Amino acid sequence: MLGSNRDTIEKFKNVNMFINADISVAISNQKKSNWTVFDVYNPAYKNGGKLVVSEIGYYNDDDGYRVGVEDNKYYRRRNMTGVTFKSVLAIPEAINISVAEYMESDVGKEKNVFGKFQSEVIENCRILFRFDVNMSSTRSWGYLLPNGEVDGLPKVLHEKRADLSHSVLVFKPFRLKFMDYGHGSWILRVPFIFRHPRSTASSSKIYLQPLETNVWIGILLVIVLIIFILRITLVHEHKILRQRSKQGVQDRSWTMLFIYCIGELGQQGFSNLPTIASTRMVTFTVLIFFFMVYQFYSCSIVSNLLLEPPRTIKTLEDLLKSKLEVGCEDTQYDRNYFSTTTNPVAISLYNTKMKGSHNATNFFSAQVGMDKVKAGGFAFHSVTTTAYSIIETQFPEEAICQLAEIQMYAIETLYMTLPKGSPLKEMLNYCSVHQSEVGVMYRVKSYWDSCKPNCRDSTPYLKIEVGIEESYWALIVLGVGLVLALLFLVAEHGWKRWGHCVREKFSKRAFK
Repeated sequence: MLGSNRDTIEKFKNVNMFINADISVAISNQKKSNWTVFDVYNPAYKNGGKLVVSEIGYYNDDDGYRVGVEDNKYYRRRNMTGVTFKSVLAIPEAINISVAEYMESDVGKEKNVFGKFQSEVIENCRILFRFDVNMSSTRSWGYLLPNGEVDGLPKVLHEKRADLSHSVLVFKPFRLKFMDYGHGSWILRVPFIFRHPRSTASSSKIYLQPLETNVWIGILLVIVLIIFILRITLVHEHKILRQRSKQGVQDRSWTMLFIYCIGELGQQGFSNLPTIASTRMVTFTVLIFFFMVYQFYSCSIVSNLLLEPPRTIKTLEDLLKSKLEVGCEDTQYDRNYFSTTTNPVAISLYNTKMKGSHNATNFFSAQVGMDKVKAGGFAFHSVTTTAYSIIETQFPEEAICQLAEIQMYAIETLYMTLPKGSPLKEMLNYCSVHQSEVGVMYRVKSYWDSCKPNCRDSTPYLKIEVGIEESYWALIVLGVGLVLALLFLVAEHGWKRWGHCVREKFSKRAFK
């Protein structure tokens, strides 16, 4: 803008300007070919700011337009002369202290950690730009209501009840109607954390997994072939020995041969030794075959016990199919996720493992949920910053080495939040990026964010043991065998005691 004297600049005193204003006023000197250029802005007119005028260059016919300003506009304007802004912060839990005291307190810092992180970022901006804030709070992060409106933080910003926010939020398209997003500064990770069980396979799979299905089928076919060959050779041997008036294997029945093969498979041997060379050759071959099968089978099971168990629960679907119980930290964003998600696996997980009796749900505080994780058999969905701080101080080394994580939804960036069209957006973005460039942001994150506890050495915690969960299938087989044996014993005893009566009745009927 052009002016003939300094009175032109005075007209801007009552103009509603902010720190983002880009107004240059050129005042004519005695000669019209010479102009002095001034930068004119107000830190925040509505918040009590005063007009700031500074000479930034000149213009004349010989040199042209000369402005000696090379640094960033907001760096030059970093003295806002103590203007006061209203700020809002989302605090879901009830507090009995002021908002400022809550943000400065380190007690229970794992609660609302990204809000406290952003509060320190804004505090650094406040010191850099020399402004003050009056802080207030709201109980909701801001979610869509049935009438199309929002509650909580976006509502406060939309109604211009705050000039800026000390909270960061996940990007949601419906919030764009009510507020603006600024620089993203916090990475939000909320996985399911659990102690991975030693084995997720059923007992039957543990006993069958050393050999593939086609190998088991091949072994069964070989056993059938062995029974037929042994039957032929033993019958042949019996005929030869009768001719020589010698005694061979007495029991050559099919059931006996089947029991013999099962005994050889379990390295039990054969009580009756064959006599002729052909039968001995068949027996020798059978012994070698079953010895090799037994070695491969037993070595595979032993090595499975000695090696570190594989991590088989890697996806949300694996977690759904597992025997683990499931719970979530009692937060607004997790409750909102389950009520709005279209992910069929997440919906099924909620309906089958989250809902309890009387429609109760497994939403717990972070401490209660992580205590259940430490006890084992439980997967808890929690913010890593909260969970890692509990793990680091309360979990034994053995439990840390068994921990595994599964993401229910993608890792997200949390962004600065501001009223729609806020004149402070560029200034706060500049301040946030500047903190990242000089390392201040990294220092703040290092304090508020918790690192994942590392397992130093898991070797001492590899327990070589077989519990009831791994061995119950073998016990079932043994129990079925005992029951069948008892039933056959009762049947044989009954037939021995009353069978002659049955035979006499049938013989009398046949005689009549």
